[in-house]
Amino acid sequence: VEDWTGMPNRRDKLIGELSDVGNVVAITGDIHAFFAATPFVIGDASKRIVELVTSSISSSALRNEFVEKASSDPAMAAAGAPALAFGIIGLLQDKEKKPSPQLAYANVTDHGYAVMEVGAETIEATFHAIDGKTDIENLYEDPSLASRFIPTHFTVKSGANDLFHEVDGVLKRWDP
Repeated sequence: VEDWTGMPNRRDKLIGELSDVGNVVAITGDIHAFFAATPFVIGDASKRIVELVTSSISSSALRNEFVEKASSDPAMAAAGAPALAFGIIGLLQDKEKKPSPQLAYANVTDHGYAVMEVGAETIEATFHAIDGKTDIENLYEDPSLASRFIPTHFTVKSGANDLFHEVDGVLKRWDP
């Protein structure tokens, strides 16, 4: 099992123990999407850690992988799974149903990388995203390549399990 949802009891035990340690920030990737979250023990949002996930630079973006998989299976395609896969971001961040209340940020359509600046007082994380359609372009000689990446910035303060997202120059604390 490669993600948090596979074993909820073990997930809660691990997150509970890590939150007791304090100052834990999980920095991960290889799921072809950008995520920023505060995974917490089910029923106790005070027992949480911070998680930052970076996307892929050249592999298909997560939504594209879901759509391709759903489209390649005749039964799934007939059942409308490609449309469901295409709308994954709405499912992940539905404001009313909150299927993933720990999820502060999700970008499942773009490629990119993350830069982490780790200091004594903060971890500053910047996701640099470029349109997911660029995987079919030859960008080696593109002089405007650097300007095509869109930054998204997060801050985690030392000793806290809070995630701050910079929006219009202002840090806003994520509250699940």
